[in-house]
Amino acid sequence: MSEPLSADRLAALRQGHPRTSSPLPSFVPFALRLPEWTARSVKCTAAALLLLGGVAFFAIQHQQPTVARPSPDRLQQRVTVHQTVAVAQLSEGERQWQQSWRDLGFAPRTAPDDGAATVTERHIRDFSLDFFSLSGKKAIVTGGNRGLGQAYAVAMAKAGADLYIPTVADDGTTNELIEAEGRRCEIVTADLTVSGTPAEVVKGCVDTLGGVDIVVNNAGIGINVDDVREFDRSRWDPMVAVNLTAAFEMSHAVSSIFIEQGSGKIINVCSMFSFLGGQRSPAYAATKHGIAGLTKAYADELGPFGVQVNGIAPGYFATELTAETRKDPAYNKAVLDHIPAGEWGQVQDLMGACVFLASAASTYVNGHVLAVDGGYLVR
Repeated sequence: MSEPLSADRLAALRQGHPRTSSPLPSFVPFALRLPEWTARSVKCTAAALLLLGGVAFFAIQHQQPTVARPSPDRLQQRVTVHQTVAVAQLSEGERQWQQSWRDLGFAPRTAPDDGAATVTERHIRDFSLDFFSLSGKKAIVTGGNRGLGQAYAVAMAKAGADLYIPTVADDGTTNELIEAEGRRCEIVTADLTVSGTPAEVVKGCVDTLGGVDIVVNNAGIGINVDDVREFDRSRWDPMVAVNLTAAFEMSHAVSSIFIEQGSGKIINVCSMFSFLGGQRSPAYAATKHGIAGLTKAYADELGPFGVQVNGIAPGYFATELTAETRKDPAYNKAVLDHIPAGEWGQVQDLMGACVFLASAASTYVNGHVLAVDGGYLVR
């Protein structure tokens, strides 16, 4: 029999450098190395499994998404002038590539990898300030006869649009301002929280003005409660109905028209609370986050049909609603200290942003929430 192995000799054997020439049974080196080999085998197996898992994850993330075949109506899209396909320049393979994407409900703007042109060129020499014109356009502005909504309505009238304004009460001021610009203004009484009313508003605009090109979902309310424990469903439900559900129904009602005509603009009025939390009114922050989400979702849905959906997020503005707040020295200072511009916004500051998002100048802007806040969000 072999002599017993000392600790030093065992260590030497594990290192592959035996310190003795004494014969050992042939199975001993194998037995001594077996735990090491087993450990290495486990590590290799684990590494292989991790590698395979990574490959599978990458494949899943980058596979072509399954898209339900759209209805025939969805395929009857009209591509706008800026998306007109240069059919004469396409090879047969490129035409098939274009058609395959249309069958999935998409209107491709670019060619396959060979780089062939598939859209008409929009050259910088063709740009002019006429891109900001709304001449001949028909716009709906919900609650557009007072506050910030009045600024949006008057701005579009100055740019050449006719206005259709659903509201709950009116004093005639907005109608005078718009008609002074030589544009037509129709103000109607409507409760947008009643199911079906938004569809009636859209139909009324088409019947009265002859069409609809722009919708500004401006109507909204705010209910504040100092103690959050007192903010119950009696406060929550009305705010959700006006601030979010009405905007959804308006967008839903007009989407069929915009898809059919291959163009349209939806502008949702968001808020600083589309980005922040806020106190005293959880429903306000919730609905303004929701309207920002609706903006992005509808931008994705309607973008292939030449329709743009964007949002405007006003910061702190000097209006009747903020008059009491501005009179409070401590609160007023807190607001101003947070605004790099150093002052409260004036409603006029929103008018240019509205015209931009309603016009052809923003044709390639989609799903964006434009903060008009004097820099509030960056400080």
